[in-house]
Amino acid sequence: MTTKIEGLNLRNWRRDHNLTQKEVALYLEVPVNTVARWERGDLTIEREHMLCLCLEHYELRAENKALQDQAFDLTERLHQASAEVEWLRAALEHIRNVATSAALGLDDGIDHRWYIEEVARVLARPKEC
Repeated sequence: MTTKIEGLNLRNWRRDHNLTQKEVALYLEVPVNTVARWERGDLTIEREHMLCLCLEHYELRAENKALQDQAFDLTERLHQASAEVEWLRAALEHIRNVATSAALGLDDGIDHRWYIEEVARVLARPKEC
């Protein structure tokens, strides 16, 4: 944001941030027609520096929100990956026990191929970075 702001600059800034005049007015706590008059050049922006600071603050809040959203998404993905790892550990432990039982000649009468196929399916999935 520049330290010199005029109506056209304000309009371009507002449009770049996909905001309506009403949204800008609410954020700046001014009447909507004030924003409209600033943009048309009908009203001089008296405290340009304060307006610039407010608009910069808005941008920083938006960036912060985006970073928080990214952190939340990454946390969700981490939880999903952790749950998958725990499931794989349990399935592999089961397969290990089945293999040990088979090696010892013990037969529990259960078909354990599903575990082996499911683990293979999960391990074969392409992973997102």
